Amino acid sequence: MAEAKKPQDRKPKQKPGARTVTVRGITVTVEDAALDDFELIEDFAAIQGGQTHLIPSAMRRLFGDDFQRILDELRDEKTGRVRASEANTFFVDVFRELAPNA
Repeated sequence: MAEAKKPQDRKPKQKPGARTVTVRGITVTVEDAALDDFELIEDFAAIQGGQTHLIPSAMRRLFGDDFQRILDELRDEKTGRVRASEANTFFVDVFRELAPNA
């Protein structure tokens, strides 16, 4: 089920040269330069082609220094693990928020 759209005044504040989105309760800021990364685009195309082993690499490129914090927020409290399916879904959902018309 899709989340209801938030009123404009409740969206995260945008930093110049970056986009901030909240997905699954996790707020991330992605630098515009990270989105203009040829190797990220290459990783994303490969991921769409089934090469899901590239998701961690693409997440590092996209989230930069925030990568570990995001993993920690995705971490299952009971097992201490980050489920690959959760990280994959989060990554795809962030991309959908960043480029909703793509």
